[in-house]
This record gives sequence, C-alpha cells and structure tokens, in this order.
Amino acid sequence: MQIHELTRPRRVNEGFLGGAAAALGGIAKQVGKQAINKAVGGDVTSQDGPAQSREQGFKSMVNSPAAKTLATSMQAAWAETVRNFLTNAKDSMGNPATSVRGVSTPSTEALKTELRTLVNKMIGGSQSSAFDYSNMANNIGDPVAKAGIQEIIARINEYTESIFKATVLGIDPKNLSNDWLKLVGDGILPAQNARAYDSKSGSVITMSPAATKIADLLRLDDGDIVKIRQAISNPGGDRVAATILNKTTPATIASPLIKQFGQQTKLTDTELTSMLAMARDAANDAAFKEIFGLRA
Repeated sequence: MQIHELTRPRRVNEGFLGGAAAALGGIAKQVGKQAINKAVGGDVTSQDGPAQSREQGFKSMVNSPAAKTLATSMQAAWAETVRNFLTNAKDSMGNPATSVRGVSTPSTEALKTELRTLVNKMIGGSQSSAFDYSNMANNIGDPVAKAGIQEIIARINEYTESIFKATVLGIDPKNLSNDWLKLVGDGILPAQNARAYDSKSGSVITMSPAATKIADLLRLDDGDIVKIRQAISNPGGDRVAATILNKTTPATIASPLIKQFGQQTKLTDTELTSMLAMARDAANDAAFKEIFGLRA
C-alpha cells in the first residue's frame, strides 16, 4: 500500500487564523525547487549521497545547505504565524496584546498547536492534515529503526518546545536561528528521510494482501489505519470492532458507537458506510481484524 497512492481529500484544519498554512504557501517559492526536493521528502538523502536504508537517513543534517535554507524559511513562516496570532489576541485587561507573553485570550496553547502544525506540514507534506509526527514510531517492528525514529521524535519535541518558550518570552526571533537549524537538521529532515524510505519500500504498516486490498478499496492510508487501531485499542474499542463485524445485526452510521468511532478516526459518513458494507461479507473478517490491529 503506497502512501502517495492513497492520498485523498481531507477536511484540512488550517488552525488559528490559518497562519501556518498561509505562511507555508510561500516556502516553495523561497526555497526553490531543488532545495525542496532534497529537504522536504523528495528523496532519501544523506550528506554522503543516497541512503540505502531508513537508518542511514537518521544522521544529522544540521550542516547541510538544505537544512539552512529550510530553517530560514520555517523561521519566517513562524514569525508570520505569530504576527497573525497577535492580531486578534487580547491581554488580561481586554486590550490588544503587544506580545505573546501578555496574551490572555485565546490561550497560547492555540499558538503552540500552530507550531506543531508547521512541523507536521513539513514532514507530512500533502498528507499533513492526517499526519502527526509523534506517531511515526507506531507499527515499526524493527527495534533499531523504531529506536531511531523515537530519537527523532524526542529531538523534534525538544526543539519545538525551546522555540515556543522563547516565543512566549519575547526573545528576538533572530536569536533563535540555531534552534530552528537543529529542529530541521536533527529532526525534520531525518523524519522526512524515514518517510521517503518507507514510501519507496512500501507502507510503513505491513499487512497481508487481503487486508491491503480492503484498505486500498476503502482508500485508507497509514495515518487512517493508525487512528483506527488507536480507536479500537481504547476502552470499549472491542465493542466497536464487534459491532462493525456483526452479521446478525448489521451496524449503521446512525449508531452512537459508530458515530463516536467516526469522530475518533476522522472518517466521513461516506467512508464509514463503505466500511460497514464491506464488513458484512464474512470473507473480509480476517482482513478487517488485521486493519483493526486485532488477532484473527
């Protein structure tokens, strides 16, 4: 199941004031086609040439030209996002806020979400609306690869937290260039390399041909399957699976349990209807259990 082949229209969350999305719109123009191809998941690259494995792409790229170019563009995008945030922000007295530190409404957590959106955009690309970098290690069986991706996630968390705290404290953005460079070179580019490797070698999530066929017919990408498995693993998730696979009393999207499942997985009513219809065929039970992350 190739990730790029399963991309489908999604309800895109543009975030508070659409700041990150709007700012990112100009990044391709600023960075240039060649840098984008190297820096934003166009290929699995390293300082020494094409990487032959996912792990080879984990090495630091802080000193690469691509990292410096992308870090500069992301820093500019973040500065615009912060300006957009402050446009409608208020301080504790209800007056227009002059700094992030003085913002009372909306919560600065809304701005923090924008920073995460920016990072997910650069790693997830066209799939960023359904992508969360913190889930990248999920379903990776190889312990070395899993540990490498977990380390990348930890670095991204560290540097985004540092950038956000500095933003709240009002530190001059020009003094954060080193943090942005580390975020890109030690986090975003290695994460892009890992995803590029996975997209060329097949899906990050390995499933049987039968389960893959069902997923393809339902147009479920890896992000969808991760969300489905998380929903099924939640307390009460086994009831959802049993309801979907029940042949005696076929489930409908009107069921509160199925509605809740749809909300958790971000699946539309149309997608849920297709899933329920295919689940009525007993021949698909083993495939659905695999998609749900259950033992057949």
